[in-house]
Amino acid sequence: MESFGKANTAKEETIIKGYKEQLELIWQGVKTENYLTNKTLEEQLEECKEKIKIDDNFKDAQKVEREETVIEVITKEGYTFHVTEKEVVYIRKAGEKLEDIVVNISAGEIKDKKVSITAVANHVQGRTIEYVVYVEGQEVERSSKTTKTNYTYEYTTIFGEVDAYVEVNYDTEKTSKSNEITIEDNTIKTKAELEKFRDNVNSGNNYEGKTVLVKSESIDLGRTAWTPIGTASNSFKGEFDGEGNVIDNLYINSNEGNQALFRTNEGTIKNVTVKGEVIGNGENIAGVCAVSRGTIESVTNYATVTNNSTAEVISLTNVESTGGVVAKIENIQGVSVTKCDNHGQITGSVPVGGIIGESEANDITIDGCNNHNKITGNCITGGVIGWQKVQGTVQNCNNYAEISSVSSGRGGGIIGLAGDFSEVTGTMVISNCLNKGIINVSGKACAGGITSSIYNMNGNISECKNEASVISTFGSNVDSAQTGGIIGGISASEKITPQKSITIEKCVNKGDVKAPGMSIGGMVGFVRNGYKVTINNCYNTGEIKTDNRRAGGMVGVSRDDKQDEEPLTQVIINNCYNKGNIQGSSQAGQILGYDDNNNRSINNCFYSKACIGDNTYGGTGANDESLKQQIAVDTLGEAFALDKNNINNGYIILKWELEKE
Repeated sequence: MESFGKANTAKEETIIKGYKEQLELIWQGVKTENYLTNKTLEEQLEECKEKIKIDDNFKDAQKVEREETVIEVITKEGYTFHVTEKEVVYIRKAGEKLEDIVVNISAGEIKDKKVSITAVANHVQGRTIEYVVYVEGQEVERSSKTTKTNYTYEYTTIFGEVDAYVEVNYDTEKTSKSNEITIEDNTIKTKAELEKFRDNVNSGNNYEGKTVLVKSESIDLGRTAWTPIGTASNSFKGEFDGEGNVIDNLYINSNEGNQALFRTNEGTIKNVTVKGEVIGNGENIAGVCAVSRGTIESVTNYATVTNNSTAEVISLTNVESTGGVVAKIENIQGVSVTKCDNHGQITGSVPVGGIIGESEANDITIDGCNNHNKITGNCITGGVIGWQKVQGTVQNCNNYAEISSVSSGRGGGIIGLAGDFSEVTGTMVISNCLNKGIINVSGKACAGGITSSIYNMNGNISECKNEASVISTFGSNVDSAQTGGIIGGISASEKITPQKSITIEKCVNKGDVKAPGMSIGGMVGFVRNGYKVTINNCYNTGEIKTDNRRAGGMVGVSRDDKQDEEPLTQVIINNCYNKGNIQGSSQAGQILGYDDNNNRSINNCFYSKACIGDNTYGGTGANDESLKQQIAVDTLGEAFALDKNNINNGYIILKWELEKE
């Protein structure tokens, strides 16, 4: 007899082999040959009867289907034996309980929308079984009969979560079910998957702590009406990473506000480009995100954005923001918008910005953002941000396109307006920013190459340059113009005690500054109501021209509204030069146009005697050619350098300009 043992099976056609391999484990010390087939049938039956009492020792024996022909069935003392030509085999007793197979399921890493679902069964090796894979309750795969203890099925995923389990069928009458697992695919490759993501967010799945990835180079939304991602009560809170890919043909045409690809973001949106068209009416219209309380990084907008709002601007309280990337950043501490670009034409009411329409975020950082297309608004219009209400930092940003503010205009190349109409604590920091787009403002206007105004807050502006014309086309009195190469106006709603402070350092204006009214300057048009403004190491080469009076190479006008009180407004100008013509009917100064307060300090400042203008309020005339020579660098100080690369027609430049070439 080659082998015998207890068969843990429901099939009487199944035998157990491997007796020789199990012998030493079962009966230690007894040699295998003692149990070979050299005994009578009765002796074999008796041995089987004794050995089957040690059930556990047989549980790992191999089980295979019997092929030999049964020549006799013997029943003795409740046990059934089949006798074949080669051996005697024990078959289970009637009613004897079968052991269940335990099967577990697991899923591997999702790669390119495919995941391996593996089932592992801990049954006795050799049992014939069948694996059936279920996803979302539906059978997706059925294996052929197998004796393997594991089985793998490759499943093609779709965005979202699906539940999966495996059934194992065996012994014709028995089924075991595995545990259930959840397979979560957070990658988007199609319009349908982007829509499913949107629907999940809008239904309350905020994806907090999870990353959603765009895995297609271009997802075409087909210019079909788009419902934004997120609602007023359900914001996206995870990380949306476009991986540098494009969402194309976004189309929204609504008579409501809060329209964009995303409505509400409290997480991170990054590395995505949006193309298409967004039309809305009311608050918060943008290409990428209507309202954000989170981070925006490396996002590019090509979508045309139009806000059809006709709301009247009353004391700047009725605002309906429009932005190329994000319309409004709500009141939150320390968020950032970095490395974003706008290429879409943006049109709205107030405020309007190429990247951001309006920000209430305290200590926001806006870094490395650029606008490349025309921005048009009724009031408070900026190339990068329309209205920054509280303190923050804007750095390394550029505007290359026209900024047009057409009604009660405030327009700036980088910021439309910095500050609010009540006192703001903290400091607005603007550094290393460039404007190359025409600033064209009409109405009761403030216009600046960098910002139209800093209002009711401190400021620090450094290493900024304006290279384009700054034009105000309306206004004939001191309050209506406020036009400057860097800042149009610096003022408070009423005289502030103690003084607010603005520092302008190492800044350049090369654009012409023009307005029919008063308060026109190469650096600043108007300073008033309790500000101390210090201008260090700056120069102007643009023409400063008014049809009226009070224009200056550095500052147009300094004054306080209440002349009967002790003046608090103060202007300090150090180590600066002017190479632009200063034209006005009167009070057209090469450095300062007019000082109502007689509260100024002008030190080591020069102007080209070849240029039009007077020196009523300070400054020293210099030969035009001397402003190209080392003597000018030595006189004005270490912030300056010779124009070795002829970026300023040979006139001395700031050292940082040379370093950036």
